[in-house]
Amino acid sequence: MADIWNDNPPPDSSEFPKPPAPLSSTTPQGAERALVARGIPFGSGLGKYRILDRIRNSHHAIIYNARDAMLDRLVVIKQLNPGLLDDPLACGDFKREAQLLARVPKDARNVVGIHELIADDQGLFIVEEFVSGDWLESLISKRKVGPADALRLLKYGCLGLRSLHSRKIVHRDIVPSNLLMSPNGQVRIANFSCAVHEGDHTPPPVIQFKYAAPELQMGMPHDDRVDIYGLGVSVYEVCVGRRALHAHFAHITRDPLGAAERWRQWHCDMSAALPKASALNRAVPPALAVILAKMTAKDIDERYATAEEVLQDIIRKFNAPRANASPTVGRTALSHVVESRSELPGTANQAKTGGPPSLLHLLPTQATTTTHRISLESAPEPAAKQVAPVIRHAKSAPAAAANRTSTESTAQSRRGVVIDRTEKLTQRPAVGASTSASAAPATRSTPIATERASIRSHKTGPVKRRVSEPQQIPIPAPTEDPPKRKRPILIPVAATIMLLIAGYMGSRAWWNELAHRPALSSLQSRIEDGLRLYHQEQYEQAGAEFLEVIVAASSDPELASAKDQAETMQLLVEGEVAFRNDQLDRVERMLDEARLRGSDLPAFASLSNKLKAKRRAIRLASEGIKAAESGDFEEAEDRLPAYEASASVAGLDPASLREAVQREREDRDYGEALQRARKALAENDFDAAQLACREAILIRQTDATRQLAKDIADGRTRYSWMVRGDKAMQERDYSAAESAYQSANAIDPSEQVEAKLKMASSMRLYNEARDAIKSGDLLEAKKKLDNALWKYPNKQARAKLIALSKAFDAAALVANADQELKMGNIAEAIRLYEKAIPDLVAPADDIAKSKLQAAKRQALIQADKN
Repeated sequence: MADIWNDNPPPDSSEFPKPPAPLSSTTPQGAERALVARGIPFGSGLGKYRILDRIRNSHHAIIYNARDAMLDRLVVIKQLNPGLLDDPLACGDFKREAQLLARVPKDARNVVGIHELIADDQGLFIVEEFVSGDWLESLISKRKVGPADALRLLKYGCLGLRSLHSRKIVHRDIVPSNLLMSPNGQVRIANFSCAVHEGDHTPPPVIQFKYAAPELQMGMPHDDRVDIYGLGVSVYEVCVGRRALHAHFAHITRDPLGAAERWRQWHCDMSAALPKASALNRAVPPALAVILAKMTAKDIDERYATAEEVLQDIIRKFNAPRANASPTVGRTALSHVVESRSELPGTANQAKTGGPPSLLHLLPTQATTTTHRISLESAPEPAAKQVAPVIRHAKSAPAAAANRTSTESTAQSRRGVVIDRTEKLTQRPAVGASTSASAAPATRSTPIATERASIRSHKTGPVKRRVSEPQQIPIPAPTEDPPKRKRPILIPVAATIMLLIAGYMGSRAWWNELAHRPALSSLQSRIEDGLRLYHQEQYEQAGAEFLEVIVAASSDPELASAKDQAETMQLLVEGEVAFRNDQLDRVERMLDEARLRGSDLPAFASLSNKLKAKRRAIRLASEGIKAAESGDFEEAEDRLPAYEASASVAGLDPASLREAVQREREDRDYGEALQRARKALAENDFDAAQLACREAILIRQTDATRQLAKDIADGRTRYSWMVRGDKAMQERDYSAAESAYQSANAIDPSEQVEAKLKMASSMRLYNEARDAIKSGDLLEAKKKLDNALWKYPNKQARAKLIALSKAFDAAALVANADQELKMGNIAEAIRLYEKAIPDLVAPADDIAKSKLQAAKRQALIQADKN
């Protein structure tokens, strides 16, 4: 796998995120980035694996080439980026990637296999299968693939998708950089980092906007059809070439930095579509262009429903023999057809896995009465030995017919090939025919018509021919009488031989009918079983019965009637299955094919009527829902009777449109009630809001209505607290106002409530500062005034701080004097008291004077002691 993993990322850098600016390794981010860049050193061990080299990086992992020392084989090891080990979501996604990959069976040859998941001290690792080859991205860039490889690539890619989708795995990143092409032409799907279980609509970690489906890029619910879209775009690029594709989308690619967004806008534009691949590259077969157009349909309902349908369409369009092909089919061509069909459900290979039987024709028939029996055990002999000369002289006709009958019977019994003489004459030029015979169509028309009539009447055995070449009649001389004509002697002999041949043919036809009667009876019994299953609507089992009849009858021309009947019924079964799966276009094709075959079964007419009714019902439902969505419910209800009548014929639910219209009406009323309730709540009209909320709950009780009811109750309580706070502010009861605003803000914080709360707190602190000044505690007053200004720009608090600034400084001196007095520095205390007293205000000055007197008395006592 070294040569594949060593390829660089796709050159279109607009589809990948730009690398971040380089960081210094001294910063924490730079150290982490350096750790990510280093990864595991080359040559180091990981259990039994030896790391050989690092070969690729992805958005979340580092990929190494390694060798399994125990089994002596190459493997690929995928390490979770060390910088993501602390991210539980990244670790969970990495383990889920390994678990999804492990669900794919080992025999899925078109998906890269997994060996094990390792979790140790070095991190998380996925050990994958080693595959030699190249990325499809690299091959497209180097122009090493083209239309000749597209069909094989599409076939193997669909086989890989079928393996994934059958296990409900959606890859979501089918792009050329995730498709591996091995040297033998096989294609492998790799990199499951974006894969999820079907039904999981979480957005993928990365989206390559050039290839992703519209529903994936718009974040809408999606399913496995996003993989069909991605494979279709990838094969489309292979067909037309990257240069031609970018030239067509020059308005996108001319801006490399904005190409990702431009690709996203183009894919999300439902009116835009890729041009036919055959229009950009004439080497692309028109049938392949039609398949790619359906795979890349932006409307998900117009896209192929499954990868199985793509495979069936490929077989139908590329493996079926042409109408003008020779009836003699070689071993190689037929083996290719059967091998391709054996990969679909219902064939011998698929029967082992228990898959549903496929309803495709194993051997497509032509609009003729010709019957072929082709043996797969031995190849037919060259055409020169199979086709005998057609035009012979009349004299040698009986002997030649008898000789040819014996020779052909021996050769056909040896080769197992029975070929209709009519098709030999009409589709393949006769070997050994003379130039004059090939240039005279009038001469050839008689034996062809004769032989066709003989085949219709006898089916088998030698064919009687009467062919005579034009003879030159001599012109008699004018002077001589013409010679008398003698009666030919060979006429009685020829008549006798012809009578013997006719008797032989009659006896042989009787013997063939007697010999084939048991086989025909057995096939008729199986056809009756298939019809019984068909009437019980067990279409898959019925299709399997008819398919067995077709295969059994293909080896014997005498069973052509049973084969035609089984093919007709199988066509009807395919139509019913397609009708049940809403594949209406396919039903139309089945009906067209039935008309070409000339089938007039009443079941086909019934299916045609159901198809017309279903299409009409779908149209009426679409128009009715569209009218209901626009609010025109009267117009929607006008379509209800016609829809119910068509739906009953088509087997649909007649009440579905009425229910849809009713849901749309309820949705409209529900939305309008919620809107009214929210508007009234914003205007503090709680009674009106509660009434509208009750109307919405009567229509539909949801989380939104429950939350709205809670919001209305909380809003009413919050509004009540706000009213209390405003009243307390008017009454100058700032403590009560602060408490009310705090209760309102706890229910639903808002800037308005916060502002009122801060104002109430500031005014409360200002009042407390005034009380402290009155009590003489100037330092406490200054502290509260500072807090009041911090809460709210209170002008009164600011003015008080400016007016009493000297008093506050003097109060600080008094506090220092108190400290000096405690430490025994009586003289310093007296000095500070005397300095502070002139700037103090009442009653703080009186308190300071009393402290000064006490200090002086203490000084006199100390002097007396000394």
